[in-house]
This record gives sequence, structure tokens and C-alpha cells, in this order.
Amino acid sequence: MYHFKRHCFGVTCSPFVLAATIKTHIKKYKEKHPLAYEMLNESLYVDDLFYGSSTIQDAFTLSSDAVSILKDANMRKFDTNSKELKNVWLNSNSDIKTNEHSDNHLKVLGLVWNNLDDTLGIDSHSLLSNLNENECTKRNVLHTAAKLFDPSGFISPFLIRIKCLLQELWQLGIGWDEVFTGQIKENFQNWCKEIKDLQNLKIPRYYFPDQIVIDNQDIQLHVFSDASLKSFGAVAYLRYKTSKGKFQTSFVISKSRVAPIKKLTLPRLELMGAIIASRIVKHLKGIFKDIKKVFCWSDSTIVRHWIKGSASKYNLLLIE
Repeated sequence: MYHFKRHCFGVTCSPFVLAATIKTHIKKYKEKHPLAYEMLNESLYVDDLFYGSSTIQDAFTLSSDAVSILKDANMRKFDTNSKELKNVWLNSNSDIKTNEHSDNHLKVLGLVWNNLDDTLGIDSHSLLSNLNENECTKRNVLHTAAKLFDPSGFISPFLIRIKCLLQELWQLGIGWDEVFTGQIKENFQNWCKEIKDLQNLKIPRYYFPDQIVIDNQDIQLHVFSDASLKSFGAVAYLRYKTSKGKFQTSFVISKSRVAPIKKLTLPRLELMGAIIASRIVKHLKGIFKDIKKVFCWSDSTIVRHWIKGSASKYNLLLIE
């Protein structure tokens, strides 16, 4: 019988153990470094941290305090889109280590961050290097779809197509390694040809462009939901007023789902899209605490009637 002297890496509980260990560690510094503690406690995802500050001095203070907290765990690498802040790090006596990448592309929370132009993108390079659009099997379709990681829903309209195609393969009873042909094959190959275009996708990381003074009271959250007979979903945008009195919008997040195999009416699917919208609102209100104005949009009068109606009249799905 063998006994591990340290935690086994790769088991099911590993992500939880890592998160619990970090939270237990940083809790000891809650009084000494309250702002750094709040940042680490609320913005740390597994072992990645993505955060921003209004000034160089604030960013330097937070990063230095974070290093002071995490140095015992040997987690000290930082990077920034600010050359000024990076110079401050290099010229200070802090233990901050910066990542050096010649192409200015970093992996952050599964996305590609270009810290030169401060944009986020989708990592499609590994998929393109192993893509085989001529292997038209259900196994390859699933393998291909799983290679694209899109936590914020930047490419939801693109990904939902392959998910619908996979559902269609299940409905047809096609085996894992059985070759499919016809229109489904054509749809899959057309989808694969579009993957290369994902490399050109750039989403601004910062919701509010530089040099624009905004009034927090004018920031609005708008969430749109809709559905078709194949899928449903919702998307959220921030709408804000610039110093010049003009309104601009910034993409925040989107979520999409494949419609159930059991046929539902279009209004019922639109209601399911509205449910996703309400969940997005609940999630974002916990992040954007200063936003007072929230708008949910649906072009379905039936859904709006259901939502305004009495919950006692409807079944569990409608009540939710």
C-alpha cells in the first residue's frame, strides 16, 4: 500500500482543493491588505487572476500586495497592457515577475489576451492544426466542437450551429465512427472552413474606451433574448453615455442552448430564452454593483404576457 505525501494532481476534486487552499490562504491577509484580499477573493478563477485599476499607482499597489500574499505559494507572475506600469514593476524592488512574450499574446482564463491592443480572442490554433473536415463522423464532430473554449459567449452564434448538427446526428441514430453524408456533411465542412476566421476576432477587453469620461448613473444593462425552433439564448450589452453626450455599447456576455429533442412551441422556447436572460441579469448585477438601470428585451408578446401573469396559473416551467 502506498500513501501520498502531497495532494494527487488530476483527480476530480483537484479544482475544488486548489480553490479552497487559495481562499484559506488569502483569508489570513483580510485585515492587513483589504483591497488586495477583496480582489483575490472575488476575481481569482482557479489559479488565474484578471483585474484592472483606474490608475498606475492603484494597479502597482494592488499587484505588490497580491505578491506579498501569494509569494509563499510561488504564484507571482503578472502582466499588463500598460508599459508605464511594467516599467514601474521592473524598476521597483518588488518580487513581481512579468511574462515575456514576443507576440504579446497571453492565455487568460482560456482566452487569448493581446496586451498590446488590449483585446480578447479565441484560441483556435490547436484546433486548426488538428482539424480534419473530411472525417465526417460523430466522434470527430464532438472532438472538434469541444476544442473551442468560449466562456463569455463571443462566438455563441457560431458554436450553436455545430451543437445543433451534433443533436441531428443523435436523432438520426448515426454511430460514433459511422460516416455521414449528404446535407449534414456539407454543413459540417462549411462550418470547419469558417474556423480560420476566428483568428481575426478581436473583442475589446475594456468595456469603456480610453479617454472617455462616463457618468456611472448613465450606465445601463440591456439583455436581449430570442429563440428559433432549433436553439434559444440571450446576449447582454452595456450602454453608456460618453463625455460628448453620445451613447455607445459594449458586449458583455451571451449564452445559447440547443432546443430539446422533444418538440416545443416557439413561444415556449422564447420563454426559455427569457429565463437565460434573467439568469444573466442576476449574475451581472452581482458584478456591476453600480448599475441601476436594467432592461430585458423580447419580441414575443406571449412571453411578456406570461411573465407579467400570475405564477399560480402556470406550470413549473413557466413559473421559473
